[in-house]
Amino acid sequence: MSGLNFSGMQEIQQQMRRMESEFDQFIRQFLLKQALDALARTKDNTPVDTGLLRASWTIGEVQRAGNDLVITISNPTEYASFVEYGHMTRDRKRWIEGKFMCTLAIDEVAKLIPQRFAAEFAAWVGRLGL
Repeated sequence: MSGLNFSGMQEIQQQMRRMESEFDQFIRQFLLKQALDALARTKDNTPVDTGLLRASWTIGEVQRAGNDLVITISNPTEYASFVEYGHMTRDRKRWIEGKFMCTLAIDEVAKLIPQRFAAEFAAWVGRLGL
């Protein structure tokens, strides 16, 4: 009569527990790197008059919102949204197009995320010995 050998199952279970416990940290670090790239691109896209607008861009911490992880890129400068999305002149006769500094930067980084994630995830799994 043949029996089943479960000797390797304990090792696999331990590896899976380790992977599960470290995945949250991995994904948060990965997302933070992507946000830092988007922040750098946003600053590069930002027009400079006094330099205040460019210097005021910040990112928040990675936060959980339901099943999502979210990082906020913001600029507290009073006129940041007008430069980002566009605005009417004070005399209301002309529309000034937005520069979409942050919008374009996020779109650029978003296109790179799948291949970046695949590479970093494979390297991370390799470091875990899986």
